[in-house]
Amino acid sequence: MANRTRTNRNEFHLSDKDQFILDEKFKLSGMKSKSESNELCISFYKFK
Repeated sequence: MANRTRTNRNEFHLSDKDQFILDEKFKLSGMKSKSESNELCISFYKFK
């Protein structure tokens, strides 16, 4: 992924259970960056 400037910051709050799930998905992804893994998870999320 190329370096780029991100001008919009996003912040979200998770329950302990949701944080555990996100951490496990990160471990299974094999990615080096947790933020990159989170971006990938969010990009495939279907908003209602």
